[in-house]
Amino acid sequence: MGRFLARRLAVTLLVLWGISALTYMLVAILPGDLASELLGVWANSRSPEVLEQLREEMGLNRPWYERYVVWLGDFVRGDFGYGVIYRAPVAELVWDALKNTLVLAVAAFVPSTALGVGAGVFAGTRPNSLADRSITTLSVLAASVPQYWLGLMLIALFALHLDWLPAAGMWDTRNPGGLRDLGLHLILPALTLAAVPTAVISRLVRSAMIEVMQQDYIRTARAKGLHERAVIRRHAARNIAPTAINIVTLQFGYLISGTIFVEVVFAWPGLGGLLLGAVASRETAAILAITMLVAATFVLMTLIADVAQSLLDPRVRLE
Repeated sequence: MGRFLARRLAVTLLVLWGISALTYMLVAILPGDLASELLGVWANSRSPEVLEQLREEMGLNRPWYERYVVWLGDFVRGDFGYGVIYRAPVAELVWDALKNTLVLAVAAFVPSTALGVGAGVFAGTRPNSLADRSITTLSVLAASVPQYWLGLMLIALFALHLDWLPAAGMWDTRNPGGLRDLGLHLILPALTLAAVPTAVISRLVRSAMIEVMQQDYIRTARAKGLHERAVIRRHAARNIAPTAINIVTLQFGYLISGTIFVEVVFAWPGLGGLLLGAVASRETAAILAITMLVAATFVLMTLIADVAQSLLDPRVRLE
């Protein structure tokens, strides 16, 4: 186990380093820079010497790889930089946005897990039935529809046409307050965000359940006269648990990255809006901090899923 964790940790650090270097390079080669954003509309009218002086003061006239090495050293020491445009430390900006993102992510993750696992088990125990075909069709449609399109359709129906739910934001700007206000604003973005994970979980759990239900120990349990519910609960469900936990854990990593797009559609004050503003203003420190946070969450969920599956399934061997 120790060797496995050490090897996975080394791979994780290598992946995160590659993501940071690639992200920094892509931001560096984009037209414009933070100095031009600071000068704003006067950037073109001012003399090139003024712009060059500002770039020199900010270190932007150095090659991108030199600036990356400096940033990486600060990042490793826990210094995420300062948001010049936002006039606040990047750590504070990301933390404030992350709290809102986690609220949305949890609100989507809990129902998607319950519904996805439940639908997968239900369909897997009734292969080729009408219920199985219906659940499979709905899962394919949910996984195929782009999240931004689904979000816009939900806004058009429930917010604009029926006027049942708010269209955007986290609170009512006129009279904010209370869990009820937050809950109403959560419904549409949470539904949009939960669509893909629910579909993926149900499809994979269904496949695992169908495979388990064909095993010899299931036939033996039935031959002993056990009720079908007892067979599913005591034998089938217990044996698909490692696979289900692996699937659900990985989907949480995907869900965190998916919140960025959903937040932009619903104007949710989380990492999505912060990242969009950082890209528009060339706030490299904020872009990198958000990218590294999302990447670290995903690789951490992958590691947790692998370790959990190995502990629950004795057939998995860790060197």
